[in-house]
Amino acid sequence: MRKLFILLAVICGVALLPFLGLTYFNTKGEPREAVVAVSMLESGNWILPTNNGGDMAYKPPFFHWCIAVVSSLTGGKVTEFASRFPSAIGLVALTLATFLFYRPRRQVEGSVSLANVPMLTAFLTPLVMITTFEVHRAGALCRVDMVLMVCMVLALYTLHSMVSHLERSGVTRAVAGRAALAIILLACGTLTKGPVALALPCLVAWLYGLMRGVKWLKLSALLAVIGAVALALASLWYIAAYGQGGEAFLSLVMEENVGRLLGKMSYESHVNPWHYNVVTVVAGLVPYTVLCLLVLFVLPWRAVWSGFMANASARKAWTEVRQWPRRMSGIGLYSTLSIVVIFVFYCIPKSKRSVYLLPIYPFLAYWLTRLLIWTWQQRGGIFRGFTWFVMGLGSLVSIVFIALRSGLVPLSPEMFHGRHALDNFLMADALANEPICLIRWLVVLVPLAMMIACLVWRRRMALSPLHTVAAALAIYLALDNTIQPLVLNTKSERPESAEIARIVPEGPIYSYCSVEMMRYFVMNFYVGNRIQPYCLSPRELAISAAVVLDNDQQKTRPREGYIAGTPWLETI
Repeated sequence: MRKLFILLAVICGVALLPFLGLTYFNTKGEPREAVVAVSMLESGNWILPTNNGGDMAYKPPFFHWCIAVVSSLTGGKVTEFASRFPSAIGLVALTLATFLFYRPRRQVEGSVSLANVPMLTAFLTPLVMITTFEVHRAGALCRVDMVLMVCMVLALYTLHSMVSHLERSGVTRAVAGRAALAIILLACGTLTKGPVALALPCLVAWLYGLMRGVKWLKLSALLAVIGAVALALASLWYIAAYGQGGEAFLSLVMEENVGRLLGKMSYESHVNPWHYNVVTVVAGLVPYTVLCLLVLFVLPWRAVWSGFMANASARKAWTEVRQWPRRMSGIGLYSTLSIVVIFVFYCIPKSKRSVYLLPIYPFLAYWLTRLLIWTWQQRGGIFRGFTWFVMGLGSLVSIVFIALRSGLVPLSPEMFHGRHALDNFLMADALANEPICLIRWLVVLVPLAMMIACLVWRRRMALSPLHTVAAALAIYLALDNTIQPLVLNTKSERPESAEIARIVPEGPIYSYCSVEMMRYFVMNFYVGNRIQPYCLSPRELAISAAVVLDNDQQKTRPREGYIAGTPWLETI
């Protein structure tokens, strides 16, 4: 098992870490979080620093602490790599913990081989997890959601182990040790995005313990103590932050936690219907969504319908529901409970985003892995079709890139139409002409090389789930290493920021935005958190002279101009 653990660590490290700094910040979310760490390092205030000209961070500081610590250890400057490193290394740690969580609890001699289905399931589950679109994307971003996922899922794993020991032996030293670890993880999760990181794992563990027959009073008391201590630890920061921010900080906390849950925020934030969560999970599980769709055509629907009709009476149906948890394995039941509880909870608030559901993906990956192995063993045609589909998708990425680089597809601005025609042309032009090194060329060709190798040796080599996951990993390697940086860097305002920094090498840079909560997030990061909002009306600014004028798309052209020695930027 040690060899599989090391192999998994190497695979995840190579797949997630080397390319973090290649893509510039190009959306408002990443620099908005990174600049908080910049403020911490500049001001020395690690409790409630202000950024973007006086804004308080909308989320608690654990994620920003991680960025600041990594930046301090890598030269003292917050960079794209340092900002994304906490998310990526957290995902690597979660993949290893997922392997340990799903590994067979009882092994016979020689059972560590991947020929052993339980061990194969444990090895593939974390790999399936990191090759789902939603998880892989979040693991390479400077956002709080991945760190929240890591804290919550690790807490869920720890609480499962604690409840299992409590079920077998009662309160022992092992239970106390796991309770202490759970407290730390729950406190870190609360300091990442709020009390939801504490409530959901405890609720899942409580329901699981009741279904497994643990005495409810003992279980409830233990989880209440764990939750109370974790909340008390997290409250130390809330108290210190209230001392600095006062009522403004308290209002922000109430809006982000209570208001967001009850749909009573002062502004609309990602308001979506409940079925939005279903759509995002289906999309987030790509490419394995295709496997699920294929399996629908081979399920024994007639037998399922017969079984349903045999239990159609209310009494029989209730008996089946009561016996269902007892028939499932502990791991299967806990995984299912985690999915259901977290999914249902996030259907309640009006505010819904795909990243809110990240904590269910390790448990979905477990069931997807079992489905993948089942099709490999029982439905070979479906399995082979899906595996060749994934390899073909990766080969298409390589072939399109080769066609663009070789000039087989002539590019001109006239080829693109619509609102984003210029942006699309710049992306395609970057793919075709931006210089890249030999290593990046080789990596983008990996999916095609894998497809060719499997075709050449298809008679000697039987496809297995390892080939499926390897093909998915190859796609992400090509995207992360070459495709994504070339495409997304054309959208970044880093070049404009460098020009502004040249014109204004030091001191504040004032800006005006017609939307109250809008800021120059990307530019502010690249000029060192020096852009500040100026509270004048557009008319007053227009009269003031020496103003940089542009539309309200946050694409500012620098112009040398000063009012009392102070440079200006404006969006009207």
